[in-house]
Amino acid sequence: MDKMQLVFLIIAVIYAVCFYIIYLLCKKKNLPMYFLLLGFIHFVGIAIVLFLPIRIPQRKCPYCAELIAEEAKICRYCNREIN
Repeated sequence: MDKMQLVFLIIAVIYAVCFYIIYLLCKKKNLPMYFLLLGFIHFVGIAIVLFLPIRIPQRKCPYCAELIAEEAKICRYCNREIN
């Protein structure tokens, strides 16, 4: 294996590791998977995903149409019980 092939292999491994780290972070924080595109900018992409807030799954209240947590039993806006 010559020097150019070794350099290419190292760069490919770095890309693969960055994509995997960003994938795990997106999965943990419930972020959309298009953030995987940040893997193209390596460590900057990892830093961006690390500092994004965790997304809580939400739904609309059937009474007031405000966004509430998916697991909510009572709407925090209209104080009605949600089935």
